[in-house]
Amino acid sequence: MENVNKIVKASAYLLAIGLLLFYFTGGLYKYLIRMHGIEFRFGPLIKGFYQLIIILYLFLSINKNKLHLLAGIFVLVIIFLIGQFSLHQNFDVIHFKENIILLFRYIFILLSFALAFDLIQNKAIPSVIEKSYRFLWWVNIILVLAGLIFNLYWAASYKGNWRFGYNGLFYAQNDTSFMYIFALTYFYYRVFYLKKNDILFWLILVASLMVGTKALYLYVVLLFGFHIFRKVKFKHILIFGISSVFLVYINFYSLINKIILKSIVFFEKVYREKGFWYALTSGRNEFFEMKLYPLLSKWNFANYIFGGQDIVNYNMEMDFIDQFLFFGILGFLLYFFLFNYLIKNLLLPKDLKIFFILSIFALAFAAGHLFNSDMVGIHFIFFILLIYYEKLNQKHSFENDRKY
Repeated sequence: MENVNKIVKASAYLLAIGLLLFYFTGGLYKYLIRMHGIEFRFGPLIKGFYQLIIILYLFLSINKNKLHLLAGIFVLVIIFLIGQFSLHQNFDVIHFKENIILLFRYIFILLSFALAFDLIQNKAIPSVIEKSYRFLWWVNIILVLAGLIFNLYWAASYKGNWRFGYNGLFYAQNDTSFMYIFALTYFYYRVFYLKKNDILFWLILVASLMVGTKALYLYVVLLFGFHIFRKVKFKHILIFGISSVFLVYINFYSLINKIILKSIVFFEKVYREKGFWYALTSGRNEFFEMKLYPLLSKWNFANYIFGGQDIVNYNMEMDFIDQFLFFGILGFLLYFFLFNYLIKNLLLPKDLKIFFILSIFALAFAAGHLFNSDMVGIHFIFFILLIYYEKLNQKHSFENDRKY
């Protein structure tokens, strides 16, 4: 029992350290490059070292479930290497170092889940998981609001002033969208399913409107629609929706006008220069002609089975397409077989879980970075653990009520 407790604590603290380490080092990189033009990519070095520590720890605390997951990851690595070798037959130069870095980003979420499984298997979620997650969001919300009020360039979502958005210390916009989506869903579950008062839901909801990404705005609209159809009778939906929009606008009209104006100006500028679909998809519609078709034209049969993508020249920024290109048919199926372990352990209520999975998969198909971002990966692991933590608390409360 003592050994089990040590493993649980070690896994929990490794995850908490990773969450905060990635957040603050990413924020430091963002600050230095935005304010001083210093581009020293220490993030990949730190994250690489962190992953090596995880791998070493997993081998030291190996069990049957971890062994199965590590075996699957090992096969993914072999598939990747075969795909890269096959790709090299038709390309004189490939960016193997960058492709290796992306490989580790893909498998990071799976390695992190091996740590999380220690906690789930032993039905113990130490408080450091919840405390570190809440601390991160309190810090980021404060920085988002400070960025908005004082017009802080380093807290902005985008370089320049041509697009509105503030995301605090988060760096990549696509990553930010998914991290907010996980947080919104978790705190929505607490407030509307568990009936707990949690101001962080409302603060994160407000902050999400400041980020300025289409994916996040779309999810907020979808979550609002999900909530209405779940809670409100159909005949009241129209009145409720119109009233809510009107009240929000009356109270925040100055900020909303600023967001809308900047978004319209930017969209119109891109629309005039590149067309409607380019503006709507942020240029991804052109990737098919410029990247996908040229890459597939040089593929051989082995590439379709094992993949072969040079991420520098042929990154589609559409998760499912990129995964197929990176791992091929075999690796694509294996990756989702392993990813299904995570989905199975996401203990959301059935209706919310279906809504959440369909939403993030749709956004991942259109945008990307759900599977190949270490920041998104560790936030997703925390999302799973926090939902599990709430389930454990529910169970303990129910058992205590039965005693009395």
